[in-house]
Amino acid sequence: MFLRCLTSLRRHFSGRSAVAATALVASVAALTGLTATSASSASAATTARHLTAPSTPRMPAKIDASWTGAAVGPAVPLPLFSKTFTSGGQTFTYRMVGTDPEGAAATTTVPDTITPVQFVFTSDGTTMGVPATTLDQVTGSGLFVPAAFPSETGQYGDTFMRAQFWTSIDSGAKDWHVNLATPTVRPVLTVTVPAADGNTTVVNGVQVGLVDVNFFDQTVQSYIGTPAENVFTQLLADNIVLCDSGQCGIGGYHSALVNGTGGHTYSYQSFLDPAIFDSTFADTAPMSHELAEWLADPFVDNTVPFWDSPIAPQYPCNNFLEVGDPLVGIVQQVGGLTYQDEAFISFFTRDVPSIGWLGRYSWFGTFTAPSPSCTP
Repeated sequence: MFLRCLTSLRRHFSGRSAVAATALVASVAALTGLTATSASSASAATTARHLTAPSTPRMPAKIDASWTGAAVGPAVPLPLFSKTFTSGGQTFTYRMVGTDPEGAAATTTVPDTITPVQFVFTSDGTTMGVPATTLDQVTGSGLFVPAAFPSETGQYGDTFMRAQFWTSIDSGAKDWHVNLATPTVRPVLTVTVPAADGNTTVVNGVQVGLVDVNFFDQTVQSYIGTPAENVFTQLLADNIVLCDSGQCGIGGYHSALVNGTGGHTYSYQSFLDPAIFDSTFADTAPMSHELAEWLADPFVDNTVPFWDSPIAPQYPCNNFLEVGDPLVGIVQQVGGLTYQDEAFISFFTRDVPSIGWLGRYSWFGTFTAPSPSCTP
């Protein structure tokens, strides 16, 4: 819980299990109050968490004074549908973006924004923003423009949602869709990073910014809490890796904020050079991960039977309906950009057979069986 009556739900990260270069680890150790002892220790945050305030005082957060806030729109809630299933004698309910796929044909189009984030590091005076070429790649990607994905041609999020509810939409015959509107690109948001909360380094010849995730999330809360409830806010960075408790490997996260004007959903993601980690965690891979998870768990409060995945051990046994976490690193190239595989709802509900496309339990066919149970 935060001051000014801002209450943040838990957020969920997309990250790699370990950094790819010792330079990144060494730089982490330079962050005041953060530690890193080896490459194996520099792992991504592993579970969704409620946000907490820093345990020690920090320099006041600063957003560029030129930003005065987006206009608050009408109180139009984000369109959601709710479904229930039973597993192991326990009943679970989840909410997703859109209308019920078992209902009538319908197209949901969600307004959304992309805000390029520029980081100014007081540790060395470096400024890292989002190049125009990167912004053009993102806005012209299959996340917003129809592209040929494994099951159909369409937007990435829409085709994923249709694929996981394939039998519910009459094997693709039903005109049921969940699309993002053409994104409104907002003015650059400048965040000044105190030396205690971040610094820069060079990994394999690429400049990388390291920023504490708690500092960053607290800094942007007022920005997130301003748009109308039905607007999906996306914060975009370039070659910035977020850190949690000295572990740097967070490429993105999605979350929600509840304040006096309602519930606001948002995501942060970095467009990463493949030299930082590798080609499976680069360019639009983190953003595709967060978009799919926002669609399937917009308020980060959906729970399912406990599961784990040998593909992504950085997410140990948990009960979160996070469709990207079990498959971090499993990607396909479409139109020269990287998109991640996503788990279908049947993976979590353990439906047999799966209601997903081709009877799969994940979109690209990685999972052919329901999630394994585990004990946390």
